[in-house]
Amino acid sequence: MNDEGIRNKHFLRIEGVNFKAFLEDTLDLSIIRGGGLLLLKASEIAKEVISKYDPTVQEVNLGASVGIFSFEANGQTAEEIRAKVEERLAGDDQVKHATFVVDTEPAGGGFASTRSRLIAKNRWRQMQSLSVVYPGLQDGLRGGERVCEADHVRPAAVLIEHWDVEKKQARSEALSESAFVRHDYGRKQRTEFYRKEAGIETREFADDLNEIAGDANEYGAQPKSGSHSFGWKSFWRTVRAEMPKAGTTGRGVGPAARTPTRSLEAALQRN
Repeated sequence: MNDEGIRNKHFLRIEGVNFKAFLEDTLDLSIIRGGGLLLLKASEIAKEVISKYDPTVQEVNLGASVGIFSFEANGQTAEEIRAKVEERLAGDDQVKHATFVVDTEPAGGGFASTRSRLIAKNRWRQMQSLSVVYPGLQDGLRGGERVCEADHVRPAAVLIEHWDVEKKQARSEALSESAFVRHDYGRKQRTEFYRKEAGIETREFADDLNEIAGDANEYGAQPKSGSHSFGWKSFWRTVRAEMPKAGTTGRGVGPAARTPTRSLEAALQRN
């Protein structure tokens, strides 16, 4: 039988890369927040695409910029899925401004080995990608001659009104399409994110990076050994389950989030 006709387990890894041009190109927290949340949306798009080929697709790991999924397919279909995910990301009006790398790999040799091969493929694809998604000029202000006031790189495309804290008055600001999309998404989704991910109702948000610069390394930790996909799924499920218990104090994430609970510590030890 032709190997291409055999359905077996595959993994797909999607990663948002080149953050200098998408998260670190401005000090505006709404734009930064929007960029980060759009990276999460990209993983949702990837899962949606895969589910059309395999409704039993499973999340192995969902992070801020990385998503790993397992699914059943033959080699040819796996490549078709990879290409479709790329196509959907490039065609989405919001996430198209970020750079993503998408690769698939058949299961084999243990999950740690498969994951390493996926990361290697992602890095190779990243090295062949542009650092900045090329912006369109046709809709730019003054024919693309005016520069975005937020990232100081892309051509400005939209004028927005906002409150100038220092001058205590409203003023207009020229933003690129990328900055505007992130700014708009960040403002609209900030309350929804807390409600969806942590079950928290809040209307207070940080205005300055210094307000949220506490030590959050515990929640950025990785499992000590990732020898199989089950361990990773267990770890990330535990993290997500503990998020509602973190709570908030004042603005941003409160001290409770900086102390891992016993169940999270147990997951780290198990995996």
